[in-house]
Amino acid sequence: MKKEVIVAIIGAIATIFGAFIAATEGARETVKNETASIIREIERLDVVTAGSIKSNGKVEHYSGYPFTVFPVDSGVYRVNFRDPFKNVPVVVAIGDGGESGAIVEVTSIDITGFTIEGRTYSEHGLAPTGFQFIAVNTNSSE
Repeated sequence: MKKEVIVAIIGAIATIFGAFIAATEGARETVKNETASIIREIERLDVVTAGSIKSNGKVEHYSGYPFTVFPVDSGVYRVNFRDPFKNVPVVVAIGDGGESGAIVEVTSIDITGFTIEGRTYSEHGLAPTGFQFIAVNTNSSE
């Protein structure tokens, strides 16, 4: 009788272990599929560049594709991408406040770059200010 009980217990453990392995493999497959889906979505994005610009137009830091910055006027900057986008990108920018406190406003965007203006908090005039930005576009036609 003891032998039969031991065999039954071993059989039950084997069944549980087999179910655990199947569940683990299923979970691994799910994680693999979801990871591939996330990678596909990331590959659709083209983060052209991100940068930190001083109020004199000098690039402090950047990541992504190269770009140039030209101070157009006091408080007005033109950022040109080395490689134009296929479509107009989304540009998000934030100012560093400048010496007298200022905000930044992206005033135009096209496939080759964008123009940004530094303005006093009261918006009564242009003001030189540093800023940070990121430009993002999608490779997808969707």
